[in-house]
Amino acid sequence: VPKSITRGICQLADFLGFGARYVFGQTDPQPSVFIHAGTQSLARWQDYAEFIQQPSEWTKVRGGASFHWLGESLRISQKVSEESWASSIDTPILMMQADHETYVENEAQNLFCARVQDCRKIFMPGTRHEIYREQDSSRIPYMNTVLAFFDKQTQRRQQFHMARP
Repeated sequence: VPKSITRGICQLADFLGFGARYVFGQTDPQPSVFIHAGTQSLARWQDYAEFIQQPSEWTKVRGGASFHWLGESLRISQKVSEESWASSIDTPILMMQADHETYVENEAQNLFCARVQDCRKIFMPGTRHEIYREQDSSRIPYMNTVLAFFDKQTQRRQQFHMARP
């Protein structure tokens, strides 16, 4: 379906009060087949599959896309693809990019990162979308990199606050 028609359907659904409902074909959380999972860690995938089977945990898990979510994701996807908008971002960004990505387009991420003033992209070979749930050989370097980035940004912020009168 063309994006313009999809955006229109989402806006109409929002206007009519159906924004929180699932988009056609989307459902409550369902266990997926491991081959289509966002991770290559069978153990972590199984833990999540068991987690979403518990109705008491459903308020904490995500299901399919709602009309409102889809409309907003299309809107922001258009916005971040605009060179003038992306180049105005001065917040440091760390982009961890999965090798075997099936949810987002790596080419679009590359273009966005190239346009942002301070974007560091790290390609993670052999990973899928959910790098934080990957096998330890990928997950540990990922987590260490993310935590080091946060530490660096926190130090910058502390130094900035300390320098203010």
